[in-house]
Amino acid sequence: MREGIPIYVVVFLFFTMFMKWLGVPEDVSAYVSASLLLMMYYASSLNFPVHQWEFRDEVVKPFLLTVDEAKIYEEVRLNFRSSTEVLINAVGTLTPLAMSIVGGFVAVTALGASIWDVVTLTSFLTFVYARITQAIRGKGLGVPLAKVVGITVVASLAITCGITPKAAALVTYASTVLATLIGIDLLNLRKVAIFRSKKVIIGGMGVTDAIFFLPALTALLVWSFASVLACAH
Repeated sequence: MREGIPIYVVVFLFFTMFMKWLGVPEDVSAYVSASLLLMMYYASSLNFPVHQWEFRDEVVKPFLLTVDEAKIYEEVRLNFRSSTEVLINAVGTLTPLAMSIVGGFVAVTALGASIWDVVTLTSFLTFVYARITQAIRGKGLGVPLAKVVGITVVASLAITCGITPKAAALVTYASTVLATLIGIDLLNLRKVAIFRSKKVIIGGMGVTDAIFFLPALTALLVWSFASVLACAH
């Protein structure tokens, strides 16, 4: 828990700003943000099964038998069956997915963003994330955080230029959630499956998972840089 405190601080700040971008009163947003974060911390172990992979492996075992000074070579074929269950974490996946839908809808319908901003950014980030994701034995899928954050922020600022900072932040959040889910998790699940783990949990690290933390961090950074650039003009 102690190692994850900076992440929880970022997520709390994001929750507060997210509700402010949606038009929620400031005195209410801080209270709701703290309540949501506390609820998510205790609900982070809630997972829902969505799929199960069945694997069949054949292993050939050689045997060398000696009978009356004669050597006999034999091969025995052994068949093994194993399965990997794919689950979705309620906090780490379903919560940011729901928030991304709400945020994207508000950005497009009320704040002047275009649906093509979301589509373009999501497509580009999905391609990038899928290419740089690596499977790590015992830990799952991983990406170089600094590199991913830098690419996401620069791409978001380039694609969302011309709209308000809060619209840019909501577009960034919605696109990054979708790109993380598709590009990091769904397109790379089979990289983890080769380890024959009994369970693969999408968003399994809850609030500290990439699909939760990465969109929150990049949305805050895009909002900050977009606000500075707007003031400069």
